[in-house]
Amino acid sequence: QALFLSTPDANLERRSSNASVHSIRSADSNMFKRGIESYRSRGRKSSIYEKSLKGTLKDDSECGGETKINQYKLLYNIGKGSFSVIKLAMDERDSHHYAIKIINVLRMKRMLTSKVTTGVDSLEQEIDILKTINNSRCVGLKEVIGDEEDDKVYIITEYMRKGSLAFYMKKNTLAPEQIRSYFRDLILGVEYLHGLRIVHRDIKPENLLISDDDVLKITDFGISERIIDGKDIFTNSAGTNYYFSPESCRGVEYSGKSADIWAC
Repeated sequence: QALFLSTPDANLERRSSNASVHSIRSADSNMFKRGIESYRSRGRKSSIYEKSLKGTLKDDSECGGETKINQYKLLYNIGKGSFSVIKLAMDERDSHHYAIKIINVLRMKRMLTSKVTTGVDSLEQEIDILKTINNSRCVGLKEVIGDEEDDKVYIITEYMRKGSLAFYMKKNTLAPEQIRSYFRDLILGVEYLHGLRIVHRDIKPENLLISDDDVLKITDFGISERIIDGKDIFTNSAGTNYYFSPESCRGVEYSGKSADIWAC
């Protein structure tokens, strides 16, 4: 997930001058902007686009047979989820590869909005947490690009060529020393996050990626939360069923940090 979380192959939409396409986009954009205004009215000062670098998607008809967002050439899908797609991309300035999570903001808002939160809330929190993190046991953020015209946000992170621990274990048998090394990396990463008062809430093999130098790193902060005023108290369960702590299944108050540790 994390770098492996995304939407049914949302092959990046090509720009069109067709009036009907523009009218549909205009209607969607107005709906999105109303959501943003509602979001701002709850005391927030800016939208995700105001906190992101500006970017415009250029499709293959505009840039010599390639699809690009700013300096990143989009190559192929490496993951997908409900409202996002993960693509491998290359920075044309230095030929380095990155993973780009492309989030369809309008679709996310429609799927995640509730009485107490919106998809934009969740996305802003994920980006805020990624910008806070700077640790070798957590996947690093390079930058965030917003394309307000298409209602898309691009989260660019380091590319982990070996993939997730779940994927790696399907093809490899882990030696005891390798298990100890990965477990140490995981505990150090969780300890770092908890030191920043961040609870991950979805620790599982699919959200643990392996670097070229065999370091395990935590990724996918889409449902992570900050501990406010030192109150590490949760009542709602979040994450993946198989990794829930017993107390988080009972609908009682529980410690988010302890739930993370249980999932390890």
